[in-house]
Amino acid sequence: MLHRMIPSSAHVPIVWHQDSYKVRDTPVTVDTVISAAKEGKTPEQIAPEVSPLSPEDVYSVLAWYHTHQDSVDAYLVRKASNPYDLYGDYVHYP
Repeated sequence: MLHRMIPSSAHVPIVWHQDSYKVRDTPVTVDTVISAAKEGKTPEQIAPEVSPLSPEDVYSVLAWYHTHQDSVDAYLVRKASNPYDLYGDYVHYP
């Protein structure tokens, strides 16, 4: 499967895969990390919930998010407003 690398200054590579921003080589979506952080959880609290990420990895994901916040927030809004297309398939969010 082709993964499109998203430029990142963080050491945890973020990829666009199966219509989601994901931490490369893991099932962890950036959405999951952002959601937990917005609930007020610290990277140390988030890491055990998103194994195999370490707290340092979570910090890197959050740093990447803050660098790309406008485009990621727009993606999250589009995803929340219409997660499925007419046929029940996930909509591809560019």
